Amino acid sequence: MPIKLRNSNIIPRQDVETVRVLELDIPLTGDLPFGAQVEWFDLMTAHDEGKVGGLQFMMRAFCLFTRRLPKREWVSYDWLATQRIDDDEMADLFQGVAALMNALKPETPEGDEVGEGNAPKRGKSKK
Repeated sequence: MPIKLRNSNIIPRQDVETVRVLELDIPLTGDLPFGAQVEWFDLMTAHDEGKVGGLQFMMRAFCLFTRRLPKREWVSYDWLATQRIDDDEMADLFQGVAALMNALKPETPEGDEVGEGNAPKRGKSKK
């Protein structure tokens, strides 16, 4: 019978690069947990439609990225919005969130141009 480690998600992984934002080490990975992914798409849509400003977007994005951490370290937007954040912390927040957002972008193989080569070919229609 194999041994199953309880709460293995609490153990910090040593092989993952992290970004330090507001005293939290957030893993720099290419995805978000499922619930955070849904909220991310909703947040992006609201930002694109002008319903969410730049500062609110960055603060909400930071809160979503904290979902990569153990639950006790998650930051909620309602709490964060009531905190006094000085200029250095705000710069740290923007730089950290920008690095985390950059990691979310899908990697494209070198040499591929947009719209080149990978689309399936249309077959000839039979008459």
